[in-house]
Amino acid sequence: MPSEYSIPRLLLQALMLAGMTSYMAPSDAAPQALDASHRVTLKPAQVQSLGIRTAPVVAAGDAGRVVLQGQVMLPPALLRVMSVPVAALVEQVHASKGDAVKPGQALVSLNAPQIVEWQREYQQAQLQLKLAQQTAQRDDTLLAEGIIAGSRAQASQAQLQIAQATVRERGQLLQMAGVKPNGGLSGRLALSAPGRGTVIDMLVQPGQHVDAGAAILKFASEGALAIDLQAPADVARRLRKGDLVRVSACAMPAKIVSINTELDPGSQTQAVRAQWPQANDCALPQQRVQVEVALSPDASNQAANWLVPATAVLRHDGQDIIFVQRGAAYQAVAVRVVSQQAASGNQVAQTQISPISPAQLKADEQVVTQGTVALKGVLQGLGAE
Repeated sequence: MPSEYSIPRLLLQALMLAGMTSYMAPSDAAPQALDASHRVTLKPAQVQSLGIRTAPVVAAGDAGRVVLQGQVMLPPALLRVMSVPVAALVEQVHASKGDAVKPGQALVSLNAPQIVEWQREYQQAQLQLKLAQQTAQRDDTLLAEGIIAGSRAQASQAQLQIAQATVRERGQLLQMAGVKPNGGLSGRLALSAPGRGTVIDMLVQPGQHVDAGAAILKFASEGALAIDLQAPADVARRLRKGDLVRVSACAMPAKIVSINTELDPGSQTQAVRAQWPQANDCALPQQRVQVEVALSPDASNQAANWLVPATAVLRHDGQDIIFVQRGAAYQAVAVRVVSQQAASGNQVAQTQISPISPAQLKADEQVVTQGTVALKGVLQGLGAE
């Protein structure tokens, strides 16, 4: 092939149209590395007339990207059901579904007569403990003076231990009900927020009688949300724990934390869960989102991936190629398209590629981003003198 070419303007326009249509009809042929014969050498004047522009390739920080649909969820660790340990009457509800609450904020007021009985039993247990302490001290003194037998002092110590256990038991029952053990006799108690969070569901209303152990409300502590994703099996095989998951409205990416190995029989997909590292307000529970997952490089595949402007990639002989500038020459390099990224803000659309022969592309090399169709026409021998 001649090393220099002359390209008339009308022929160049025809080449551009032909190149655009050829790219729209890809072939299924297996891609192959291109040799030195797929090279075009141009003079500076020809480069200028063809409007050729170049840009450096950039190493991709991942092994491609996939787009998945998902739903924002509350992780199970953040959820809890609050219940009452005794039968009670709901007197007042202070919060509604969806309310954000502070630690210690009253959520539901209850009236439980059994609480009065527990308080009375606690006070009786305290009196028994005081009497057992006095008896044990007296018997220890009498034993030291040799007045009583050791068995009597041992019995007094046993009664003291029983009294101590009874006080602890009665006190724990009151604490479980949200009542201070040393408070006055009252059947009223309040369920309070265990921390900062949100009332997910209020299960009672004023005037309702509830049994012991009945659920009163569902509470979600403040924390990082999760995203439940559904991935086709062929995509799920490429996912790894730790892959970054980006939601367009969120500045902070989430990370994949689990990949279910079972295939859903209905949708033929695998469940994937991602989670943000910390709480944020860019998404709400139950919100449906579209995410972009940046795939981690596969250790078994050492071929480097590169980012180039989308205009640098075109079709030639049934495969994707780019033109790499090497001095005055432009070498065609066969590549695989890994993923595509749409234009965003000031950033142009980009394509992530992997060379068929990794050695054919190196860091900081210049790839043609404008004038690629004209180079393709020259490569095919059109316009040669």
